[in-house]
Amino acid sequence: MSRLYIGMTDCYKMAQMYQKQIESIQERYKKYDRENHKLLYEIVYIYFYNLKDKKNTNGIWKHS
Repeated sequence: MSRLYIGMTDCYKMAQMYQKQIESIQERYKKYDRENHKLLYEIVYIYFYNLKDKKNTNGIWKHS
């Protein structure tokens, strides 16, 4: 099932649907990959560089 979320994330990235990309990464982190902290860095990267959203960049660490 984790592979499905990886594929969804890639599709959202190619379509530049960054919010959906973040949601799929968060879902994958919560359900399947709780030890894969690299996913949190990916979320922060998307917020900071693609969405230019510094507020959520700092807030992501509090939700994990």
